[in-house]
Amino acid sequence: MRCVPLFLALICNSAFASTWSARTGNLSDVQNAVNSAAHGDTVTIPAGTFIWNNTLKIHKSLILKGQGRNSTFILRNMGHAKELIVIKPTSDLPVRITGINFDAQNIGQNYNQLVSVSVRGPQGGSWGLTQIRIDHCHFTGGVSAVEWNYYAYGVVDHCTFLDCPYAVVSYADGDSAWSRPIEFGTSNEDYIENCTFIMDSNLDYFDTLTDANFGGRMCMRHCKVDFRKFTAAYEFGSIWMMHGNQANWTGNQGQDNVRGAITLELYDNTVVTNQAYRIIYLRGGQTIAYNNKFTFPNSNPPIVSMTEEEGYDGPGTDEDWFNPLRTTWPAEDQVNNSFFWGNTVNGAAQSDGNFSDWNVPPDNIFIQEDRDYWTTPPSSSTATIYPSPGYPSSPSYPAQAYYAPVTSYKAFKYPHPLTTHGFTGGN
Repeated sequence: MRCVPLFLALICNSAFASTWSARTGNLSDVQNAVNSAAHGDTVTIPAGTFIWNNTLKIHKSLILKGQGRNSTFILRNMGHAKELIVIKPTSDLPVRITGINFDAQNIGQNYNQLVSVSVRGPQGGSWGLTQIRIDHCHFTGGVSAVEWNYYAYGVVDHCTFLDCPYAVVSYADGDSAWSRPIEFGTSNEDYIENCTFIMDSNLDYFDTLTDANFGGRMCMRHCKVDFRKFTAAYEFGSIWMMHGNQANWTGNQGQDNVRGAITLELYDNTVVTNQAYRIIYLRGGQTIAYNNKFTFPNSNPPIVSMTEEEGYDGPGTDEDWFNPLRTTWPAEDQVNNSFFWGNTVNGAAQSDGNFSDWNVPPDNIFIQEDRDYWTTPPSSSTATIYPSPGYPSSPSYPAQAYYAPVTSYKAFKYPHPLTTHGFTGGN
């Protein structure tokens, strides 16, 4: 029986899907089971501890299911592969990874050994991956636990991340990402919900907990961030980071000649840090952050730090790549149409002192309250028209990037529909 319409495909998957049990949890046995499975099948990995030194490739619709985060352990070896699991269907098919404990702590913060689970959509085009779910997994150590790449959206839910710098990152498909509608509260984001993030004394430094770049879009909601045991608290860069334009118009291909991020949504999260100097680090894009609870027992950092790298001459940093420096508002991919309200800091309501420009000057030229960001929800009064950036600018800078005013907001359905309907399988 061949089913073409989506609703029939879901019925077929439900009625006729098979379960394939990998003979062992060794990579070759799991890959053999994946290769044998049909679209919509489930592949199970037995309990035990298994060492992988290469990449599991998933190019079809299936559920990859361990026996639970306390039973199925996959250890990352120092192999040559930069990705442990690659999810790369050839069309918009549902894929789920669930019930696995990924342990990469033996490789440390080795940036040449990247990514436990990599989701890879197409680069541009008329379709993307929109049905990817990674849930009830545990990640320990390494760098980049879950990475969203190109045109790929979905949800990471009910996972725990222990000592994972770049725990979840959203890296989209550059200029093509701006061709899709730019708005908050849609399914076109990488969602992180009901997850726990812990940093403890096993690490003495990390750059950022999450990252967005190349047109990435991310939403984190109903999560817990616990850094109470991170004793080197002044040695982390941020919890959330939104990149801006990194030398995009310079034409210097030897540098990070890339676009920034597009949207970030943060709400109903709890954050506790031992000490800190920067929490939400915004170098570009649009951000909404509300109803988050921040607790800092030993410090009083701003919850939001904003900067514009095109105007900052910082030796040895990304910003040093801009020549000439931009001196007039607006900049490409700069912080814009951002809103912060209802957050609490050490039990008190947010105040103006919780928001700061990172480099003054020149950040105060590009980022100003009630023009580029507001400490209220979007409303009819939050309307700024952004003109096209003047010289210098990128010849490929698309018109869609000149953001329309944001005057209203509605959050996307919670919990994410992928966690409750369709291709979910068992927990």
